Amino acid sequence: MSNNKHKSQLQTMLESLDFGDVRSYSGRGMYGKECLAITGANLGALIGYLVESASELGEEVGYSTIRALEGIKQDSLGMGNVYYFPNVEYVEASDENEAEDSE
Repeated sequence: MSNNKHKSQLQTMLESLDFGDVRSYSGRGMYGKECLAITGANLGALIGYLVESASELGEEVGYSTIRALEGIKQDSLGMGNVYYFPNVEYVEASDENEAEDSE
């Protein structure tokens, strides 16, 4: 059975940041479905970084990143916030490695 899970460009960009924890998250109204999320980040800095990075990576990546930003949601986690992207799947490193090994 082939597992075709690969990290999205958005997840790769978020993981390169040093001001947030990238993880899976199930937000309000998602009924247990997991998606890409980041905690511990400043929203303004996050959006600025993503827009700048997307513009440097080309039109296709830029467009998909901007589309993901249009759907960004926020929940409160005690003393902080989680920003999540309901339409972007979170891929764990082990899932990605399994997909590469099966190819």
